[in-house]
Amino acid sequence: MEKLSFKSKRARSIFAITVWTLILTWCVLFLYVLAWGLMTSGKSDMQFTYNKLGFPKPITNKWGVVRDPGKFQFLENYAFVFESMTAPDSHGARVSFFPMLLNTLYYTLAYGLVAVVSPMLCSYIYAKYSKRVRWTKLVWVIMLVNMYVPLSASLAASINLAMQLGTYNNIFTFIWTYCGGFGGCFLIYYAIWKGLSWDYAEAAIIDGANHFTILFRIMFPMTLTVFWVLYITQIIALWSDYQTPMVYLRDYPTLAYGVFVFNSTVNAAGANGLDPTSVTIKLAALFIVATPMFTLFMIFKDKMMGSLTMGGLKG
Repeated sequence: MEKLSFKSKRARSIFAITVWTLILTWCVLFLYVLAWGLMTSGKSDMQFTYNKLGFPKPITNKWGVVRDPGKFQFLENYAFVFESMTAPDSHGARVSFFPMLLNTLYYTLAYGLVAVVSPMLCSYIYAKYSKRVRWTKLVWVIMLVNMYVPLSASLAASINLAMQLGTYNNIFTFIWTYCGGFGGCFLIYYAIWKGLSWDYAEAAIIDGANHFTILFRIMFPMTLTVFWVLYITQIIALWSDYQTPMVYLRDYPTLAYGVFVFNSTVNAAGANGLDPTSVTIKLAALFIVATPMFTLFMIFKDKMMGSLTMGGLKG
């Protein structure tokens, strides 16, 4: 028995060492790529051509003439992105950086809120009142089919439907398409609602509370942590979404769509000699757009990565 126990402990230690070695290797590689990208975003195009991995250093020709002083130029690269990153609307006009930023803020904050609230309400109704209606199981089947069965013609059909409903290319009305009520948030909130005892509601009903009071003043506050985690997750996902604005909101390009266009540009060098097609400028654009979401994640990382606990009363 002692021999078997020793072998078991040795096997577990080898497994733990292997796993932690792989995780550490992945973290080191990730941090290296991140540091390389940040460093490269401050290089000149010539520095990147002759020195892709190292720090900037002076570059001279065969006659000893300095062609590049070998210094970082973060200010020039990032300023060039603010001035030059544009995206076309449906009429061919170019939308500049700050209007795209306003579109992005509305798109992420408003659409993310609707994308969380609607499945929260649908899952609550299904979890707490489904026993009163027999055909609700059909809704569950439809939701699963919609999530996991690919529909090849869904894009063309959805564009046609958006045009017929008047939501196409309208950032204020297209928000209603995010009120589907199902998806991953529905499953998460459904599990949360099923875990909450209905005794809270019964006590409130005795005191004269209606169903809206039970939901918004008793049930919802106990799941507030889950709500904020899902909302922040939706914001991060929508911030990097360029396909939806590109297809459905042509007159309201976002920063993610602007980076997509900027990284696909074939324009000539700008007036200050910087080339928007260079890798350094493209990396600068990526870091500008990624920094707000990285900052948001670092602020709320403890809440997002921690346990999703629910409040309640004891006794």
